[in-house]
Amino acid sequence: MQMVLFCGSAHAAEPEVRTLQLGFAGQGRVGAWLPVRLVADHAEPAQTLQLQIVSLDPRGDLCESVIAESTADASGNIEFSGVFSAGRLDGRLQIRLLDERMDTVWSREIQCREAETSTAIAQFDTDFFATNSVQSTLQLARHTPTTILLASPLAGIDLLQERLRDTDATREVLSVLSCHGTVGFPDTPRALDGIDHVVLTDDFSLSVRQAQALQSWVLQGGHLIISCGAPAEQFLSSPVGQWLQPVFEIPAAAPTTTTLDLTPIQNFVLGATALQTNRTPVTVMQIPSRQPRVLARTLTSPLLSGASIGAGTVTMLAVDLNQRPLNSWLSLPQFLEILIFRRPLSGESEFTGSNNRISSVGVSDLSTQLLAAADLEGDESRWSAWDIMLIMLVVLLLIGPLDYLLVVRTLQKPRLTWLTFPLAVAAACFTIVRLSSSDQEQARVHSIGLLDITSHAGVQQLRARTWSSLTSRETQYAAIAATSPEWLSKTREPARSVLSWSGRAEDVYGGMYRPGGAGLGQQTSRRSELEAGRFEAMPLVTNGASGFSNETSTQAPADTWFTSDLELASSDLLEGTLTHHLPFPVRDWIVVCGNRVYTSSDLATDSDRVLNPGEVWSRKNDNIRVYEIRSFLRGVRIKKRDPGTPEDLLESNKIQISSPWDLRSRDALDILLMTSLYKSAGGTDFVKLRNDTLRRDEVSEMINLNGAMLIGRVDEPLSALQLNETPVPTRTSQTVARLLLPVRRSLVDRDQQAATSE
Repeated sequence: MQMVLFCGSAHAAEPEVRTLQLGFAGQGRVGAWLPVRLVADHAEPAQTLQLQIVSLDPRGDLCESVIAESTADASGNIEFSGVFSAGRLDGRLQIRLLDERMDTVWSREIQCREAETSTAIAQFDTDFFATNSVQSTLQLARHTPTTILLASPLAGIDLLQERLRDTDATREVLSVLSCHGTVGFPDTPRALDGIDHVVLTDDFSLSVRQAQALQSWVLQGGHLIISCGAPAEQFLSSPVGQWLQPVFEIPAAAPTTTTLDLTPIQNFVLGATALQTNRTPVTVMQIPSRQPRVLARTLTSPLLSGASIGAGTVTMLAVDLNQRPLNSWLSLPQFLEILIFRRPLSGESEFTGSNNRISSVGVSDLSTQLLAAADLEGDESRWSAWDIMLIMLVVLLLIGPLDYLLVVRTLQKPRLTWLTFPLAVAAACFTIVRLSSSDQEQARVHSIGLLDITSHAGVQQLRARTWSSLTSRETQYAAIAATSPEWLSKTREPARSVLSWSGRAEDVYGGMYRPGGAGLGQQTSRRSELEAGRFEAMPLVTNGASGFSNETSTQAPADTWFTSDLELASSDLLEGTLTHHLPFPVRDWIVVCGNRVYTSSDLATDSDRVLNPGEVWSRKNDNIRVYEIRSFLRGVRIKKRDPGTPEDLLESNKIQISSPWDLRSRDALDILLMTSLYKSAGGTDFVKLRNDTLRRDEVSEMINLNGAMLIGRVDEPLSALQLNETPVPTRTSQTVARLLLPVRRSLVDRDQQAATSE
């Protein structure tokens, strides 16, 4: 008799993935959030699946991240979208679909490799998102190149890449990425994390969510370039146009005009070839506002203007780069070069490669110096050299003279040394362990926080970032979560936090540029985007530091966190007042606008260096001194000269001294101030470090347009870590606050005055 066994239920059909897109057409930046989109069919109707990506973190361990969750429709179609990050340039990604029981129903392995930015050219395919496309590789670039995201082809960008590629000094300064049209443009600001510049031309049909993501990205330090001529009406009808129309005061009734004079754009590039219109009128968009800084203008209207919005900037070009005569202009690559970098790079001889690490301190970027400050432990938590020497002396006394007096002289039994010697060593070790662990917590945290608050269109946006170093006394797999202070929850919208690992843009241990290696001894951590990036199984090693980054964002109505009516007079001095409403004072503050720094004078008291909540700040307050920005950042001071020889009597009795940048500084305010004003201080020439990772936190361009910045210390941590649901005490914490303020320029524009006088 033959027996047949039947299973209780049939195995569910495996979903068939027909679209998998990672990054921007398979490219991105290591350590940055990248968009991911997956579309599948043949799933069980109403089945709920999770998208999981397994990638390497900066330490070389595996991190399993649940990216998104979705439910299949009645036809079995299911779609996922979200963001992920990779902590190493090379390695493998494992893409998985998990069912309700966390079983894998589909998986795919993706190879990661370092992108060759010198040869990467953005590819455009308007039907990219309509066709089946499953990627098999992901190219990750270092933080060195400036990244540009194009939604449509841009004339001259390929020639600019070739121009920069011809010189070793600029070979890796530009990476052009494509999102294959406005359909593929990200709809969350986190997906634009690794983008420095966004260029929109021809097509402006972004959705409301995409436009909101773009606006948040600009407020956080991004640079948006708009090139629009004839399609001005299409631009104004889009959400992006409705956002920027009041900034540049574009008329709604007649948004375009014509001109035969494009000489101002030609003059924007030194030594440019002639830009001929051949007596054919060129349609230009009217951008008459005088509040943005006019960079190029005809006798009747501006052609190129720049405005600051939050921490970022928007450059508006009133002509279409993809139309004649600009698309055939021989100097278009040089024009794009200056438009993006604000200076010509092609003739630079400075070596800007990614491996120019400063060997004396092991640091090549300001972000590494900042993370080193987060790893710094207080003096009370470590043994000093004198403590170790004292312990060694006590142990030598125990096993030397005291043991001799006890065993030989008193007891007169030298053989007891075999017993007293190990007992003395064991007692000393026991005492040291007890002393070292008596005042030591189970875990401790050292953190650095950066609080950014911007204001635009009647809404204030808050962004709080914390870089933490967690040390545990026990080796364990722990649950790690981040909590925000109570004052952040009192906003119109609930604050959202995202916790992730933190790494250095270096090739040291824990660095994102290290080779992948053989993978021996890899451990696995688990986190979920569905729970604000909470880690459920983070491997912690005894007394080993683990780096985390936490970002919290929210928004509130105008005047919630600060009130400002600052105005930049024709004398280049700030007028008006500023009042902050944060629940804590700001200490050691400075205000920066244009080419000026406003701070407490040398005669100011300690109370003058503290800006309390509700206290009105004005340039005309007592004990405020105005400095030239570069002299202030470089620590320039005047010192009396001691005459030595009779010839010295003929020279001035004062000399100017500049303080070099301290590569070993662990002061968060100094590091973040230099990060914010990197170009104003002279860049690499003065700092001797690069500023690639935190490039978007650089606001030198913003303060030169129509913005100002107040920066100072605050005593309130921006977040706290929990270890297995228990709050971890913060041993050291440094928090820096930046208020990025809108400034109205005087009605008489300095550039227009100069043009009139000429």
